[in-house]
Amino acid sequence: MAKINILDFQVAKMIAAGEVVDRPASVVKELVENSIDAGATAVDVEIRRGGVSYIRVTDNGCGMSREDAELCFLRHATSKIKEAKDLDGIRTLGFRGEALAAISSVSQIELFTRPEREPVGTRIECACGRITEVADAGCKKGTSMLVKELFANVPARRKFLKQDRSEGMAVAAVVEKEALAHPEVSFRFTSDGTLKLQTAGDKKLYNAIYALLGRDFAKKTIAVKGKSEAVEVFGYIGQPDNVRVNRNYQNFFINGRYVKSRTATAALEQAFSSFMESEKFPCCVLNIVLHPALVDVNVHPTKLEVKFSNEKVVFDAVYLAVRNALLCDTTRPELPMEKKDIKEKAIATLNRFSPVYDRISDGKSEQIGIFSGSAGPKEKADGTEIAEKAKPDEVPKVPFDDLPFIFEDIVKEVARQEEEKTEKDSLPPQNQESTVSPEPKDERSIPALGGFSLAKEERPEGQERTASGAELLPEFSCRKEPSDNNPEAPDSRKRESRPLWKRESEISPELPGNPTGEIPSEKEEFRLIGTAFDTYILAEVGDKLLMIDKHAAHERLLFEKMKSNLSAPGKHYTQLLLLPETLEVGKMECAAAAEYEESIEKAGFLFQINEGEDSAEISGIPGGLEKEQALILFGEIVTRLASGEGDAELSKETAFEKALYTASCKAAMKGSRQDDEVHLKYIVRELLRLPDIRYCPHGRPVAFEIPKGSIEHKFKRS
Repeated sequence: MAKINILDFQVAKMIAAGEVVDRPASVVKELVENSIDAGATAVDVEIRRGGVSYIRVTDNGCGMSREDAELCFLRHATSKIKEAKDLDGIRTLGFRGEALAAISSVSQIELFTRPEREPVGTRIECACGRITEVADAGCKKGTSMLVKELFANVPARRKFLKQDRSEGMAVAAVVEKEALAHPEVSFRFTSDGTLKLQTAGDKKLYNAIYALLGRDFAKKTIAVKGKSEAVEVFGYIGQPDNVRVNRNYQNFFINGRYVKSRTATAALEQAFSSFMESEKFPCCVLNIVLHPALVDVNVHPTKLEVKFSNEKVVFDAVYLAVRNALLCDTTRPELPMEKKDIKEKAIATLNRFSPVYDRISDGKSEQIGIFSGSAGPKEKADGTEIAEKAKPDEVPKVPFDDLPFIFEDIVKEVARQEEEKTEKDSLPPQNQESTVSPEPKDERSIPALGGFSLAKEERPEGQERTASGAELLPEFSCRKEPSDNNPEAPDSRKRESRPLWKRESEISPELPGNPTGEIPSEKEEFRLIGTAFDTYILAEVGDKLLMIDKHAAHERLLFEKMKSNLSAPGKHYTQLLLLPETLEVGKMECAAAAEYEESIEKAGFLFQINEGEDSAEISGIPGGLEKEQALILFGEIVTRLASGEGDAELSKETAFEKALYTASCKAAMKGSRQDDEVHLKYIVRELLRLPDIRYCPHGRPVAFEIPKGSIEHKFKRS
């Protein structure tokens, strides 16, 4: 008896459906991508019970004729491609013709569709892969697909679904990715009758990020834009202080398709090196546009992974675009001042118009009014008491939750004003794509790899640039103009204050990195206040208070100086080894080393590949590295090249930078130690001269700014 069975066609369809449809989120993904391919500008997604019992996707796309609507549920039926050569340049999100067939085989589907020129639409019902009814329907232009009772005929698959809430969150994540990939499309997502997210569809990526990822996230983003001959990169990245403990906030889109790319991820994270902590991961929403013939999207069942014909070009494009954006961003982080609770504001508003004995307590303490839980003693003009203090239990108190109805309007008004003020301060203007992280008016340019070019900036003569690419400003002016209302007010810089540091005569050791050790004769553009805990420098700069971590700041300054010296002409050379060293590597690494031999030799290595032994014989290493360090670096370079996640010269620079981290850290000023005024002013002066110095090489912030307005607000002076 034969043991091999020919499966029934319906069983084969149910098995094949598992490759495309494994949960409600994959159903929504396929239907939304069909809507985008149909040219829709508005997509409405609704689910119930996490999408298990009900999914509806409605769009205003081109719609389908009745003939096409009947064919769309057949396997390998698609309007996206026609011939085999079409696979060489796929420009649509879908192309296999398997999604609707797979979905219909494990659910009940009801389809409504109408092309623009047809007076009557079409309604089709399909159950378990078979069309049961076709009829006329009155419907608007576009397509509406209803999917009910998913996996009802496949109990084995349905029992492995997660809870409705988890499945609903997975669907929301899919809609979020599609909305970020296509800001020109308005998305609306509803779960169990509750609107979860909505985008404007105004073609502005920043507004989509604001609506989907939140105001706080959008405020801490930096615009990215770069282009080479073959690859264009644009979007937004998180600031170095806007990082996460995982890669969930890394969003890459290849030609409008959300993907997970190791090449793009490696480029992003290497660009952030020396800008953030090593255990954190950067955030991004980056679009990578290249010719469809240079990328293969047909390598994964769900099309989440792609294959590039030249991964190095993509890596260089992403790395340079992100690195340039980081170097051009010179905004220092602002130290957040804790916002006053709305409940406390409401109580303060009520107390402002009430006698002391009628003021309201917040229920957390015995305080009434401002200071204590009892009425203060009445005093005569000379200050003597004329009445005993009232006991706390004699003072009527009204808990906040039991406010009389007459005060409810005041409480609501305070909350409304706070909300309006927050929205006014944070919402982007309608006529701009971004006010939080706009692209600089004059873009800088950095060395290009593989023909990657960025807009150049016209700089004044005499203006220099740090090793990292930031400009050295010849002058930094933050003088505070005299007030017209009070012309006789003395300049705040002329006030004498007791210094919080030791004088130069008390501390003799000279600080590394201070070229002169003298106070400049010209007037400073800041006023040094002193230090806190012998670690943090306080300085007044214009209308802001600058708080500087002296160790982190000096560490970064030394790092930039050593890096500049390392990049000077004549510093790159190859050191020949007396005896060649043999390093065992894998077959893939050997192939990568042979393919990129010229690039690796430019990094300072001389080597020969022993293909039969899967090893490399190294006879020369980059000058300045120990032999053991060089061998480790060679292994890292060929491993990254084999996986398409790096560049030989870039890997070498990264290794040298890591070595400089330790050197600059050891030579920098130490916290909890007293330093003289000369050295403290040197740190402040250099930070103001180099506005791109924002983080130490380990990713810790160097300085925070506290605006004068925030301080006055806390003291109720504004």
